[in-house]
Amino acid sequence: MIPAHTKIIFSILLTGFSLAFTSQIQNVHATTKTFKSVQDASVRSKETSNNVNGIALEVAYDDAIFGLSKDIRRSYVKFDLSSIPDNATVNSAKLRLYQKSHMLTDNSITVDIVRLIGDWNETGVTWSNKPGNYAPTVSKSVSEGATWVEWTITNTVKGWVDGTYPNKGLEISGKEQASDYLLTFSSREGDKDPELVVNYDVPFNFDVIIPPIDFDDTTKPVISDVKVENITDTSAKITWTTDEDSDGYVDYDTDSSYDKTANGELDTKDHELNLYDLEPDTQYHYRVRAKDSSGNEAQTSDKTFTTEKQDELAGAPPVETDETATVENTGESDTTQAPSGTTQTTSQGTGSASDSDSEESMDPAGADESSDTQAPYDGKYVKVEDLLGAAKVAGLGLGGAGLLLLGVLLGKKFGSKSSHVRPTETSINPHHTPNNHHKEERENERYENQDENG
Repeated sequence: MIPAHTKIIFSILLTGFSLAFTSQIQNVHATTKTFKSVQDASVRSKETSNNVNGIALEVAYDDAIFGLSKDIRRSYVKFDLSSIPDNATVNSAKLRLYQKSHMLTDNSITVDIVRLIGDWNETGVTWSNKPGNYAPTVSKSVSEGATWVEWTITNTVKGWVDGTYPNKGLEISGKEQASDYLLTFSSREGDKDPELVVNYDVPFNFDVIIPPIDFDDTTKPVISDVKVENITDTSAKITWTTDEDSDGYVDYDTDSSYDKTANGELDTKDHELNLYDLEPDTQYHYRVRAKDSSGNEAQTSDKTFTTEKQDELAGAPPVETDETATVENTGESDTTQAPSGTTQTTSQGTGSASDSDSEESMDPAGADESSDTQAPYDGKYVKVEDLLGAAKVAGLGLGGAGLLLLGVLLGKKFGSKSSHVRPTETSINPHHTPNNHHKEERENERYENQDENG
């Protein structure tokens, strides 16, 4: 409990400091700003209906000769000063125009800056509808060698800022005199915009608001309904409520040292805070803290949660093989990658994939144990050894059938011949004569003819 006299002394000191501070900074915020023209144009007395909106602002006077009308030219320019605060104090203001050309009989000419009191538009103003003016605001003699020409128009700008009269812009004109002249200044469509340089002060409306301080509040916030939600492998959300508006914090780490702190919402009863950059499959200790506006702080006891395992959220990526064969499966709309060292069978035929250094990975039992990294053995693939064994058996069967067929044909052929051979064959006689040989041949031919005709 803070003594009453201490409270009074503290309040007096705080109020005195605030008053001293505001009195020192009331008029120290000075600003100098250069404004570019937002509208500018020229008009000519000889071309009463023409709008002159080019790269130059004209000021000219050409006296009538031989009964011809005079040629008088004037220009108009306007600046947007809405960014200057209404309570600003204007210290100075200067109009700056860049002279492009200077043709006159005398060495210099007086140019007037006049405050306008009528509306106009840079694309529609002509000599016939030119705006009215109040009176010459300021005059200056412009010489031939001048580049940037300045006119001080502080009082005019002050009236615009404080609302004494509306900002309609300025007229730039010359006097009617005996000598002719023509001056041109760069417009905002030219290379150097007309400028209005204003220096002004803005007082700080520094109203010190001292928040009420309850020196007797020593009650800590009550924390309740602490929950851990949306636990992933790298993040978790912790929510809780307090019985009064307070600032929230969560201290956490992999042990109860709580080396990490996350800042939550301020001045609220419903708190929510997300913890990021956590490690997968790791137990974290945490506690929730709450502090009210009087500085009273409460905290919970140690609590824990465990992040998810990484492989429970997403399976490991498939292992890429060096060589695969893609075979179009006519029974399905997609294509199947045949593992290395296998042959894929389809209704169209058989496609053989390249051999691998190890064939153990293609064992069906092994495929079931490593289903996360290899394609499952689903009966679409056949071992090379099995296929070769089947081919051998088929080949032996075909060979045996061929030999049997050949034996049957030969037996039928020679069996029919042997049924017509004479019972007694002439043995080979070393003394056999050619005549006997021819005789035997004729007899054999006769028997064969009988077989064919019989």
